[in-house]
Amino acid sequence: MAYTAKHIKEMHEHAKRKDAQELFNEIRKWLNPHNASVNHKSARDIFVEGTGSWFRTDERFLKWLREPGTLRISGGPGFGKTVLFSTTVEGVREHTGPRGSSCGFAYFYFDGRESGSTLQKFETLLRSFLAQLCFNQPEIPDAMKRLYDVDGKDHPEPTVSQLRTTLGEVVKGFDDVYILIDALDECDSQAGLLDWMNSLQSTTPGLHLFATSRPERIIEEFMSNSRHVHISLSSELLDGDITTYIDQHVEASNDLKSLMKEEMKKKLRVKGDGM
Repeated sequence: MAYTAKHIKEMHEHAKRKDAQELFNEIRKWLNPHNASVNHKSARDIFVEGTGSWFRTDERFLKWLREPGTLRISGGPGFGKTVLFSTTVEGVREHTGPRGSSCGFAYFYFDGRESGSTLQKFETLLRSFLAQLCFNQPEIPDAMKRLYDVDGKDHPEPTVSQLRTTLGEVVKGFDDVYILIDALDECDSQAGLLDWMNSLQSTTPGLHLFATSRPERIIEEFMSNSRHVHISLSSELLDGDITTYIDQHVEASNDLKSLMKEEMKKKLRVKGDGM
């Protein structure tokens, strides 16, 4: 009899896990999130070993890892913001991994190279963040189940407002949550994105928010009214990365490498002054 009772219990638990997995698959298919790891791989493929190490050891970054707050990096085109962002993703992944489900982590790369691309959409970011934060948990958060309307039949497409509200509820379920966004300037709804970021900052005590962008006026003006740490990239700050890049990609004399280094720094200064 004891064996039978144990066997029945195991069957119930197996059925429960199967139902949970089926629900997980249903909601994920319905949400249809973008896979941010595809963009991350592209950035890591052009990463040069040794570059970005200055940032990983920068006290401003280390403090942001330890304490909730907002950290932003700005720089003109060609300053390597996306590759540096990918290095930050790797650093945060290492930091949050051992903490388990009490710590949330999500990242997104905006990409405006193709006009009208879904990677310019604020909604794409929201869907991706919900997937990253909800589907890496032992159980799907109740807020996500309500959005999907588990007990309903139709499961209509959610509005941007509903996605935003649900994400706001989900992030509060973590002791700490790390949200990373690359290229704010490439979002086609900057006002909506910046407003959401401001709301998230004011309603999420454990939020660690990191963002990169070009120094565009609307972003600079908005961020000037919010509490955050700002790092502006410059040719001097990237001096070590330039040297590492040239050393690994160019076979030349030390004199020629020195000339190339100065030329690259000059181009970065021109780009920065032109913004």
